[in-house]
Amino acid sequence: MTEADFHVLLIASSFLAVRFGQRYVSQTLPFDFRYDVRLNQSCDDHATPDDVLYPDDNDRVVSCDSESDVVALLFRDGRCPQWIDISAARVGETFTEMRLLCCGRFTNDRDKLYYTRGGTGPFGIKSPVFPPDYKEGTKFLLPQASA
Repeated sequence: MTEADFHVLLIASSFLAVRFGQRYVSQTLPFDFRYDVRLNQSCDDHATPDDVLYPDDNDRVVSCDSESDVVALLFRDGRCPQWIDISAARVGETFTEMRLLCCGRFTNDRDKLYYTRGGTGPFGIKSPVFPPDYKEGTKFLLPQASA
């Protein structure tokens, strides 16, 4: 995967995640994005020798104001996380904050990207986090994002 491919997949997956999230939330979710990136959210005991791990990413959370910032953070030496779960997390006045939960294993092997068959490479489109009292078929409010 090239850096440009990763960038395009991030943008496309952001749009898909907002469209999917809109099914569950009552606010209108803008198509301008900010990102809450949570690194190394995986158990990497089964990493193979060709996977690259970054131990300094443990428990690291990074706020990114643009897709370019996310690409600079997650596309490293021609590699990206094997999976990245993406969902709408918060809503601001003019933007939607996306949560990216990232695998700690970085690869340059397309066959190791979890969602390649679905066309989104490493990105798995997920619903927003449901509130504890969520009832199927009802919509809920996403938390407000700070500007």
